[in-house]
Amino acid sequence: MPKKENRVEFNILGRVYPVNSNDLDSEKVDKVSNFINHQISQYKIRYAQLDNQDCLSMALIEKYLDDIDIDRDANSKYVNEKLDELNELLDKIA
Repeated sequence: MPKKENRVEFNILGRVYPVNSNDLDSEKVDKVSNFINHQISQYKIRYAQLDNQDCLSMALIEKYLDDIDIDRDANSKYVNEKLDELNELLDKIA
C-alpha cells in the first residue's frame, strides 16, 4: 500500500509554498525553510542592491553547487572503495 502523501508548507520570505510529499516531516521543512531564509538574509546584507528574487536565486545556486561537490566526493569515495576491493582480489590471485 503506497504511503499517504503529506501536505507540508515551506515559509520563504513570509510566503507559504505548499508541497505534497511522502517523506517530508515538519522538522525537515523547518530546517530547509530556515536555511533558505538565512542564506537570503546573508545575501541581502552583502548585496543590498539585490531584490528578494535575486537573493533567493543566489542562495539556491550556492546550495546546489555545494550539493554537486558533495555528490562528486561521495562518488569518488565509492569508486575508491571498489578499486580497493578489486586490488584485494587481484592480490589474492597473484
